[in-house]
Amino acid sequence: MKKFRLIVFTIFVSLLGVVLLTSCNGEMEKYEPTVVEPTCTENGYTKYESNSGKTFITDEVPALGHDYIKTEKTELSCTVDQATIYTCHCGYVHKEVEVAAKGHQYESVVTPVTCTTDGFTTHTCTVCGDTYVTDEIKAQGHQYESVVTPVTCTNDGYTTHTCSVCGDSYVTDEIKTPGHIDENLDITCDFEGCTKRILPAANSKISLFTAKHMIIVSLSSQYYMEGVITEVQDAKNGIFVMTDEAGDTVLVRLPKNADGKSYSAWTDVKVVLGDTVQLYGKPTKNTSSATMAKYPAKVEGAVLTILKHEHSFSEPTCTDPGVCGCLAEGQPALGHNDGDNNGYCDVCNWNMSLKLAEIVVATESSANGVLDAGKTSWTWSNNEFDVVIAKGASTFTLYTTSKAYMQLKKLNTLTVSAKNGESIYSVTIFTTNATQLGNLKKAIGTAYEYTEDADALSVTIVLNSAEEFVLVNNGTSTAYVSKVEVAYELPKTN
Repeated sequence: MKKFRLIVFTIFVSLLGVVLLTSCNGEMEKYEPTVVEPTCTENGYTKYESNSGKTFITDEVPALGHDYIKTEKTELSCTVDQATIYTCHCGYVHKEVEVAAKGHQYESVVTPVTCTTDGFTTHTCTVCGDTYVTDEIKAQGHQYESVVTPVTCTNDGYTTHTCSVCGDSYVTDEIKTPGHIDENLDITCDFEGCTKRILPAANSKISLFTAKHMIIVSLSSQYYMEGVITEVQDAKNGIFVMTDEAGDTVLVRLPKNADGKSYSAWTDVKVVLGDTVQLYGKPTKNTSSATMAKYPAKVEGAVLTILKHEHSFSEPTCTDPGVCGCLAEGQPALGHNDGDNNGYCDVCNWNMSLKLAEIVVATESSANGVLDAGKTSWTWSNNEFDVVIAKGASTFTLYTTSKAYMQLKKLNTLTVSAKNGESIYSVTIFTTNATQLGNLKKAIGTAYEYTEDADALSVTIVLNSAEEFVLVNNGTSTAYVSKVEVAYELPKTN
């Protein structure tokens, strides 16, 4: 119907053509028609306009109304309604909403700023996953603080850089520990707080700086100092000045020799003025403060050459280890061995049936080192033996443990008794020095035959199979005894 009306209107206008009208002043007005066709929402009409600008409208035709040619459905989402959409051929769209959209349902998550990553807040829809970001904060980088760990003789040195914000760290300026060093030549590690003693290399120098010790050098037996005794400072206490090849000096205190009067280094050579000596290991204990006050200048600033010592050990025996001249021990004693099972040691022919029992003569007793004079005997049990020191007609004295000497005066008796069927094979008596060895030999006299060992300061009396050993002091002098060693035979079996 709408299309029909549009066709009729068009035909009418075309037939009409140009309209001529007479105006009031008698002049003819010429009008030109313009046809405006109707649309879906606007009316159609014919507009006449004269040559003088006058207009009028005729033949209005009503709007045609929308004629929908497309229909579609929309699915519901956070931002889109659930609806039916109609589209006219003119482009007009009509939507009929069935379920309205509710919008996004956002939840926010804060990502904090760190030293190296930006911070921000992320908003994410829990329905559809739509997301956007706000509150962005730029990372400012690490804020490092540095701590220096100094190098020591036992630990490496380095600088640690630690971020005060997040704790991130890294290390620079690494310095490997040089270990213990002694650049000032005082035989002690140079690092503060370290007291480690450093043995010098062979032919190196050491410097002595002390006001508390007679000699600060503490060497092993593989190193020694060598020099000439150039001055006797205190003969009574064995204090000497030693000078090395370079003319440097140090004050030393030497131990006494066996005679109790002369002094030596760690050798049997007696030291006198002008002698060349070698000091191995720690040659002496510290002297008294009085001695230091007397000789303070001799120990300050001395520089000595340290020499390397190559050990030359003696061959070990069954009972004694190999020993170097510096008193260091090498291979231990071999021990007795009876490889052919003949009952005797293959090396020294020692009777393998014998056992040794060492009785050290000592006491825990009393004032001034003298035991109760009213007693007549003292007994020590050791293994299967009793050692009896019997009081004779004259005064008997037994020194305390600190000296470990026993005095055997005239008519005093040393008795060693076997027990349980055992028998005494030999008795070895040790003294303290060469003088006392002579006194001991006088005490034995002709009562027993004995073998002397001058180096060991001892005598050995072989008894074979005695049940008891009795020694009476037959001399006129005191004999100092340091220990007694007894060898005995096992009981015989049937």
